[in-house]
Amino acid sequence: MDPAYRILKLKSGEEIITKLVESEKGKLSMEFPMTFRTMLMTDPYTGSQREVTILRDWVSYTADKFIKIPRDLVISYSTPLKEAIFLYEKEKEKKQSDTKPKSIKNLDSVKKDMENEFQKYLDSIIDQAKKMSDEDGDARSLAEILGMGMNGEEVEWEFEFQFPPEEISDETTEEQTNHPDYGNRWTDWSSDPREY
Repeated sequence: MDPAYRILKLKSGEEIITKLVESEKGKLSMEFPMTFRTMLMTDPYTGSQREVTILRDWVSYTADKFIKIPRDLVISYSTPLKEAIFLYEKEKEKKQSDTKPKSIKNLDSVKKDMENEFQKYLDSIIDQAKKMSDEDGDARSLAEILGMGMNGEEVEWEFEFQFPPEEISDETTEEQTNHPDYGNRWTDWSSDPREY
C-alpha cells in the first residue's frame, strides 16, 4: 500500500481522502482531494434501504490538480482501506479522462433550454399530425393529435404542476379554526415550540 494515501480529518469535521505530495512551510500539498458522501439508496425490488458511500471533489469547479492547505487545519491522519484507495483511484481516473468541462448554468438558462426542447417536441407532433390529416383527407381533433406519437402509436402524457410557495409573513391564522383549510396552512400553527 502506498504510504502517500491518507484520510485527513479536518477541524471543520470533514473527512477527505487524498494523495499527499509534499509538506513544506506549514502547508500540505494534496493531489485531487475528495470528500466522502454517504447516501441512502432504496432497492426498487425489495424497498429496503442501504447506505452507499461515494466520493466527490472536495473543491469543485477547478482545473487544479494540487490543492494546498495549512497544516494546522488537520486534526488527524489515517491510512485508508484498500477499497477506499480503489474508489479514490477510479474517481481520479474519471476526472482526468473527462475532457468535457462541466458547464455552470443558472436556473433561467436551464428553464429556457427545457422550454425550447419541449417546444421542438410539440412542433414535431403537430407537424406529424398535419401530415396524417393530409394523408387521410380528414381533420383530426386536438385530442387525437396529442394522443399520437411520432410513429402513430398512442402516447400517454403526464404533467407535473408546481405551485409557487407561499410568501412568508408575520401574519397568523391561528384563530381561524372554522376556515375549511385550517391546519393545512403554515400560518395556522404557532411559531412558539413550547405550545406543542
